[in-house]
Amino acid sequence: MVSAAIESYKAVQYRTGIKVGTGYFRAIDDQRKHAMVRSYAKAAKGMYKGIENRMKNYTDRGNSAQKHLAELFYQSKI
Repeated sequence: MVSAAIESYKAVQYRTGIKVGTGYFRAIDDQRKHAMVRSYAKAAKGMYKGIENRMKNYTDRGNSAQKHLAELFYQSKI
C-alpha cells in the first residue's frame, strides 16, 4: 500500500512532463493536461491520506507490531 502511494506520486511527476506523439491519444491541450495531472495528484494524495489514517488507527488501537509500524511511519516523515 505504501509503495503504491509512492509510485503514484512518481507517476504524477512523470506524467506532468510526458510528451505524446500524434495519433496515440486524442489531442491534449493545456486545459485537459492540467485536469489530468490534477486527477493523478488527487489520487496520489488520497492514497497517502489512507495510509496516514491507517497509521493513526494503529497508534490509537493497534497491537504492538502495528504501533511500531506507525512509529516508523511518523519518524520517516521528519
